[in-house]
Amino acid sequence: MRSRTSRGSGPRPVTTYRLGPRSSTTLTLRFAGTLRWPSQGSRPGGSAGCASASPPRGAASGACCMGEGPGRPLSAAHGTAARALRPIRQARAERRPVFAETCAHYLTLTGDLLQTRGALAKIGPPLRTEADREALWQALADGTLSVVSSDHAPKKKDPWGDFREQPYGAPGLETLFIITHDEGVNRGRISLVRLVQVLCENPARIFGLYPKKGTIAVGSDADIVIFDPRREVTIRAENQHSGAGYTLYEGRTVLGWPVMSFQRGHRVLWEGEVVAEPGAGRFLPLLESPPAAPL
Repeated sequence: MRSRTSRGSGPRPVTTYRLGPRSSTTLTLRFAGTLRWPSQGSRPGGSAGCASASPPRGAASGACCMGEGPGRPLSAAHGTAARALRPIRQARAERRPVFAETCAHYLTLTGDLLQTRGALAKIGPPLRTEADREALWQALADGTLSVVSSDHAPKKKDPWGDFREQPYGAPGLETLFIITHDEGVNRGRISLVRLVQVLCENPARIFGLYPKKGTIAVGSDADIVIFDPRREVTIRAENQHSGAGYTLYEGRTVLGWPVMSFQRGHRVLWEGEVVAEPGAGRFLPLLESPPAAPL
């Protein structure tokens, strides 16, 4: 599902959702709330650049309705708010093939981060509240949410410049597993098995890549991470391999760190350094065989 938002001439933005890359069906929603932007040169507050929680619920409800027909699986990206979970739970209770995703930053951060990181924490959809964050963890544990992803999209920004002119996006790929492991497994919110499901197995199943991807089995690609759950490390921009130059988790200490990783049996991460050569990746066509019912 892809979305495009335009601010238009009125105070209520319009968001258009396209259901799948090959779909000609679109759903247009007009936000019930209004966007709040900080004034030029001001320090953004916890809700700066955020809409009310009602727009994501409306988007989720409309998208789930669009997926009611037979043979219409729906992948709903970037769930952020507690109120958006209700229509997803209802769709899954009715055994409709609705697969909802959230991102690591929505599980681990709130809009208050704007106070200390400025526009570095400007992402879309925006970071929400502590109550929303806890609701997402519960939804992950009970199966309402099927996937956690990184939405890795770092941009060059002026953290304390005009907030309205700064681009959306933040790095998240390298911290995806370690931060969800620390917040989820170490704090007893979900099991390690569940974390592997939502990071590896479920995405492979939803997009028709299982069992080539998403499992360790005879005949599957040997994509493996060796992880030390007792290693304590403080996340800093200088120990990240991204070219972003910053991380939203600067100074945060986590328990658990990857030691090495392999792609199809070949080394990628080794002794803390990326050793894979550019060009080692392969194109993976998505198969037309998504699950017919919730995972």
